[in-house]
Amino acid sequence: MVKKGFPSFGITQSGAFVAALKNYNLPDFILGLVAKDCNSDLLERGRIDDRLSSMNDASLELLHKVFVECEEDVDGKYAQYRFFAYVSSMYHKCEVFINETIPGKSGTSHKIPIAVKNNGMYIAVGFNKSKGHSVSKKTS
Repeated sequence: MVKKGFPSFGITQSGAFVAALKNYNLPDFILGLVAKDCNSDLLERGRIDDRLSSMNDASLELLHKVFVECEEDVDGKYAQYRFFAYVSSMYHKCEVFINETIPGKSGTSHKIPIAVKNNGMYIAVGFNKSKGHSVSKKTS
């Protein structure tokens, strides 16, 4: 029996999302991308649970869908977030750039979804094709 007007002291839905997400090692730029996509505020510095608590419900729900429930979307954006987090975890002491324009050897510029720099030099670039056939077909 629930009494009307009595405050509820249970954990809220966003509190449950924060509790689950704070155990994940989410990079700062991923939090920034999700906050930007969901028009949310985000603390620049602080503990991960404080930073997550500063985000709106839509961004917390999106982070939960992407990293905890591992859901897929039609556009492949969720897979892209996971790919960015994976690449940044492999190069954790390097700078990670999203949608970086890199000049090629021939002089043309190429837009790269994720690029990694160490000491001012590019050491890795990444492409993730979340749907369809593989990027390069094997010829036998």
